[in-house]
Amino acid sequence: MIIIKQAPVFVDLETSRTAYERASQTLPKVKDNLIAPFKTLLYEAAGIDPYQMATDAVQIPIKAGNVQFEFQVERRIATPAYKGVVEGWQSYVNGVNLLVGERVITGIIRRDGRNYMSVESIRDQFAICAYGALKVGLEFNI
Repeated sequence: MIIIKQAPVFVDLETSRTAYERASQTLPKVKDNLIAPFKTLLYEAAGIDPYQMATDAVQIPIKAGNVQFEFQVERRIATPAYKGVVEGWQSYVNGVNLLVGERVITGIIRRDGRNYMSVESIRDQFAICAYGALKVGLEFNI
């Protein structure tokens, strides 16, 4: 059983810190035991496969007792985490520069004092750095 209490009125720092810690321990339980099963039941009731979702928004009427709900489910792409991509790419480029300096890397051609790498290698490596930056999910509006 999960009991969610209203946050107490600010009294002092210690009371607020204790309330914050209690809430931060309860939140994952709420997500795992309440929100996740609700989403699963909603998918099933609406006949939605989250992995085969259409790109357009879908209106879904669901009746629970005497209450009629209108859900709008739409696919969205979260804002990519650019920082991780940039840091990964910087690490890769720094690593290539280090290995070129030690002459222990293949796939690099040196001409006229400059280093060259194939476009395909650069593209593939960038794809590895960017993997996981785009997150597709579903958004519910009631």
